[in-house]
Amino acid sequence: MIAVGNSSSTVVAEITEREARLRDILNQLIERGPGSLRERLGELRRFAVSRLMRLGELLANPMAIHEARTLLAEQSESSHLNASRKMARSALKPTET
Repeated sequence: MIAVGNSSSTVVAEITEREARLRDILNQLIERGPGSLRERLGELRRFAVSRLMRLGELLANPMAIHEARTLLAEQSESSHLNASRKMARSALKPTET
């Protein structure tokens, strides 16, 4: 019946219920609080800024160029490994080294 354009009230009710559940889930992900998308993005932002500040400090000191290169290499490798391991779980979180 649906294929020919006649809608079923049961099907429409089920679709409406599922859409409401999806909206609730999306709102929980976006809202502030533990485990929210905003919190995770904030953690990633703070982590990236702290690493960039440290790198800037090292690059400002000509004697620390080797340490800066080491930090870049370690962070690049660490980020790649963490992203590869956690991508399946969609839970990318920064890790301190």
